[in-house]
Amino acid sequence: MMKFNNENLRDFLTLIKKIYITEKTLNNKKENKYTFISNRTINKNLIKIIFEKILKLKLKKINIINLPKNSKKIGIQKIQKPQYKKFIVTLADNIKFPYNY
Repeated sequence: MMKFNNENLRDFLTLIKKIYITEKTLNNKKENKYTFISNRTINKNLIKIIFEKILKLKLKKINIINLPKNSKKIGIQKIQKPQYKKFIVTLADNIKFPYNY
């Protein structure tokens, strides 16, 4: 596990790839739940460090979903999409996510 300090701050933030936006995740926003796509190596401890120490947000719950590799056939070629993780973060009461999407 990586230890948090100011020198490896960028390494922590690059573990989260993007916010996952669908109709279901937009409905979860009302319940203070936000969904992200991340690197395969991330775990709950790293997510907690990123959100509580770097972004200064208090978390209530973290759920991680491992998604398998997907294969897609284009013509004759078969292309593999990489495996990734999706995680859902529930923020504590009275705390709003500071970034709009």
